Amino acid sequence: DNEILTWTITPGPMAEAITEEIPEVEVAVRTMNNGSKLFQYNEKSFLERSLFADSTFFQLLTFPIVKGNAEHLDKSSIAISEKLAMNLFGDEDPIGKVVKMGGAYDLEVRAVFADLGDKSSLRFEAILPFDIYKEERGDGFNWGNFDHPLYVRLHKDASPEATIQKVNELADRRITKLAQELGEDQD
Repeated sequence: DNEILTWTITPGPMAEAITEEIPEVEVAVRTMNNGSKLFQYNEKSFLERSLFADSTFFQLLTFPIVKGNAEHLDKSSIAISEKLAMNLFGDEDPIGKVVKMGGAYDLEVRAVFADLGDKSSLRFEAILPFDIYKEERGDGFNWGNFDHPLYVRLHKDASPEATIQKVNELADRRITKLAQELGEDQD
């Protein structure tokens, strides 16, 4: 039918592919809102909204960091809101403390960000390692599943129009390849 579909979400591997293959892209960040998660520290437990996000989240989105450093978030670390820090730790310094997330993951608090209030359409009290989500998604993390909002910053002199064309061509190649591997016809 030659129908064009436009979605506000992208396949999981898109971020890595465009940062590796499209030089105009300075940074790309995927997020996944997978509902509220349980956060525990000692005897305290709180169910809070969170986002899985790439480690470059705070490089691209300008949520103020009020304590710690969000530049080196990895699979074993977390950034939390002032509200969640107060709930879990009270007046203790949260940096370096280990929080259990979802009853399964021990994550070191590396940064505390200012409470969002109504300054953003994104709603979360914690930024979780995207690698955990990717692992949990397993084989479902592929070019055929469109699950993730993707935020991109281009280099200063990059042409948005030319970059969009390159991203579309890359996606078409990867999705067509996956369809061929699965024995489906994309025409």
